[in-house]
Amino acid sequence: MVDEVHQEPAPVVKDALGLWVGRKLVRHLRTFGIGETTLLVRKNAAAVARSYLNRRFDRKYHVDTAGLVQLSQLTCDSDNKTHGVWYEPTPIKTLQHMFSPLPADLSTFTFIDYGSGKGRTILYASNYGFRRIIGVEFARELHTIAEGNIRTYQSKKQKCHDITSVCMDASLFLLPQGDCVLYFFHPFREEVMARVLDNIEKSFRQNPRRLIVLYYHPQINSEIQKHTFLQKVQETAMPFDLSGEPCPYRRRLEVYEAGV
Repeated sequence: MVDEVHQEPAPVVKDALGLWVGRKLVRHLRTFGIGETTLLVRKNAAAVARSYLNRRFDRKYHVDTAGLVQLSQLTCDSDNKTHGVWYEPTPIKTLQHMFSPLPADLSTFTFIDYGSGKGRTILYASNYGFRRIIGVEFARELHTIAEGNIRTYQSKKQKCHDITSVCMDASLFLLPQGDCVLYFFHPFREEVMARVLDNIEKSFRQNPRRLIVLYYHPQINSEIQKHTFLQKVQETAMPFDLSGEPCPYRRRLEVYEAGV
């Protein structure tokens, strides 16, 4: 339960967990009343359902991509750790819809996920015909899990098998040659986003080619709007997904393209 956890021995009965939960509910009901207790029950029920649904992808493909992981739990050899955001996988329903704005022929494109974490998005992206797929993650533990997931993942829909996770600061990552699709799920705050976009613009100016940005949860889209080489071409509402954390920003996908 979300309510305060008390250090007390579990009752030695056949249904110890049920009795323990029941006692906590009665205690909360007496203390806060029926209204607050109802909200608590709903909140916990939603959290349990969200966790279960979030792991559907993992159960199906025998990988580990679900769960929220705070940066305080991770090892990051970067001064930008304070500008990072916790790990949270992209909801499945969003993944099922967010590739639709892309060209039908992706054979010349490299897909790059900035802040790729455990790798759910790069795994799902391999169901499309990208030339290459790269995940950029600065937390060592998440990168290690992603590498294991890449080795394990098998899908009948998989079209791209050139999948790589690199462990490095996104602000130091150099864009590869050729057309690219760049994915951001609010992986870092303004300071790092500005540096990443500067690097992308520098690469584009030196070697003009087709760059498409998919920005999900566009909380700091003002940084993209400062870089005039990128033009917004579409804004799409993503479907509600109970497996995702509740937040209005997570219902939006902005699409930008260079040299439009």
